[in-house]
Amino acid sequence: MKKRIILFLILIQINCLNPKKSIFDFNGPNGVGFGGIILNLLDSGNGSRNGSGTGSGSSTGTGSGTATGSSTIQAISATVSVAYPSAPNMLDYIRRNMASPSSLEQVGTLCDGTETGWYNSCIHAGEIRRIEMTNISDCNDVTATDNLGAFNWTCRIQSGKVFVYSTGLKEDKNLSDLIDFTGKVWRDNSVTVRKGSQVISTAVTSKWWTNAIEEITIPGPRTLNTKGRIYIINTSFSGNYTFANTNMALIVNPANVMNNTAPFVLLNIQTSSNSHFIWIEGKFTQSAQGLLLDNSNGGKFMVLRNFSGVRNFAIQANVVYLQNLGDAGIYIHNSRFQNISNPNTILELALKKTIVYNSIFSNGLTGIFFNSTAPDTILNGVTTSNANDSNLVVGDNGFFLNTTNTNNNASSDSVFMNGASQNTFMNTGISNTSNSALSLTVTASNNNTFVNLLNFFTQTNPFLEIGSGSSNIQFNGNLFFSSGAICSAAGGTSMGVNNSCDKVAPSELSIPSNKNINASAAYMGKVTSESRNTHSTGAVATILDRHNFENRFRAWGLDDPNNFPHANHRGFCNGASMCRIWDWSLNKNDSSIRDVNSCPDGNSFGVHTWSDSTTIQYLRNASERMFDGVGNDNGICESNEDCIFTPNIASYQGHGNLIPASTTNSFTKNCPNLDNSKTIKNVNLFKYELNGY
Repeated sequence: MKKRIILFLILIQINCLNPKKSIFDFNGPNGVGFGGIILNLLDSGNGSRNGSGTGSGSSTGTGSGTATGSSTIQAISATVSVAYPSAPNMLDYIRRNMASPSSLEQVGTLCDGTETGWYNSCIHAGEIRRIEMTNISDCNDVTATDNLGAFNWTCRIQSGKVFVYSTGLKEDKNLSDLIDFTGKVWRDNSVTVRKGSQVISTAVTSKWWTNAIEEITIPGPRTLNTKGRIYIINTSFSGNYTFANTNMALIVNPANVMNNTAPFVLLNIQTSSNSHFIWIEGKFTQSAQGLLLDNSNGGKFMVLRNFSGVRNFAIQANVVYLQNLGDAGIYIHNSRFQNISNPNTILELALKKTIVYNSIFSNGLTGIFFNSTAPDTILNGVTTSNANDSNLVVGDNGFFLNTTNTNNNASSDSVFMNGASQNTFMNTGISNTSNSALSLTVTASNNNTFVNLLNFFTQTNPFLEIGSGSSNIQFNGNLFFSSGAICSAAGGTSMGVNNSCDKVAPSELSIPSNKNINASAAYMGKVTSESRNTHSTGAVATILDRHNFENRFRAWGLDDPNNFPHANHRGFCNGASMCRIWDWSLNKNDSSIRDVNSCPDGNSFGVHTWSDSTTIQYLRNASERMFDGVGNDNGICESNEDCIFTPNIASYQGHGNLIPASTTNSFTKNCPNLDNSKTIKNVNLFKYELNGY
């Protein structure tokens, strides 16, 4: 017994060396419990006790002197609440302080449509909810998921309290995922919070918004004029709808297509009634004369999300026309725009500060046309294909990040720049174009920067043409050409490339041009099986489904038995043409343009100038992680943001879950986070877990 008492005192002395509140807190530094050991030592030795003593934190001892190290937290039943009391409902927006841009750290002043700037000038507070976690004191290893799987979540400590926030809808989720179209109500949702593997909170199931949901049951024309209302359409019928108030949504049931057969604009935005903060989702077909969507009256801060627009009429007109005399703040997300029956311009922008994210434009006269009143556009993850003219006609001061431009026809260039200046292009893939792959011609095109540019298989004329009067053109990072490339650089100054397609000043000379790229097998290309569409090939008249595809890189184009790239793949699929679904994501076995970019480096950056002469410093080979509660949500990677490594020269940068970029896998190189020692500072880097199909 004396030996046991002595050993007991020794254990107390050892335990006192640990920073505990009491000498009788018998949890070891690694969670090993002394409780059972001590109880066994104090036992009379008859073996009848089995060590049921427990130290704080639920570490338990056993009669044999072993203990488990898991720390149990008492789970709570929490309530999901609004993050900003001034903006409790869906379609409520608050102003963003750009000096402190996190969407979770704002005052909560409501936006009213007088704001200027991009869509990120306001924050959609309707997507942000929070839960106060009263049973923990830190965010270490805290994760959350909602029952609908609709939102991204993060943990924050604010004023000494721990909160779990929804930061926004997941990239592939939409308002339609939150609506019960049968009951015409919001779907119930709940949240499960974990610390490690342990569930520490299950939020009460409830409806998170009180906006009225109204079903439209009679075909239009109709004026939608109730502020805050969510209008839904459950039936495939014709109609014309005018938005004449603010903070409204029109959501078409994903199972249906709204097909307008009357000769007027299908969706019309009126500014006379301050029709700002409009949200539109669904599949729309315009089968009569008139625009599919007209914003020429100037609605601001409009969202097109999961929007599929098809124009199917033989009179030439734009599919979507967006115009505003000032900053419009339009945001287009995960959407697709197509023409059938006549080569029209798909999207014409005549407004400032539009963000187009992860969308595809195909089968038009021109894919996207920026006129002279459309500076400061940000494109991120955009694919343009099978234009009968140019895929992309560029204005001034735009930032074009991760784009694929392919299969355009006629005499124009895939990317056409006529007097366009102060643009930045990063990860631009141009392939199978019938004229020069890139043109800076006619009038002065100055101060344009290209980071990682692919020019693959141009049929005639120079692959890259820099016309008279152009100056200060830079080609940084990778500059790729297919075999036989020629360039035309004459009549300008500081043009960045010579007639042999070699880099010259002021381009980055440390990475020379590569003039032997074969990207013929880089893309997934012709689709032979499509689970979400009734067919993958067919004549125009036989194509019944023009909206549904397995991924956002798929679209209709010309069919031809020749291997890609070929002249017969170029141009518009209409009339008697045979059409085929093409997939512009990348093949996992490709090494020509997949995983060819180097890891981001804080001293490898660029400077972009906006139309008001303000500038930003951006990180090369990365894009901002959108709507994560950290950065300013413009898609451009800057200091103090969470960003995504962009390894490919294409619109496709991977798929699946985001994982830390330092994670080892066989698809993409490993990249470390950026600390504060270089120009671009404090960037947490992620990458997609899969890169190629």
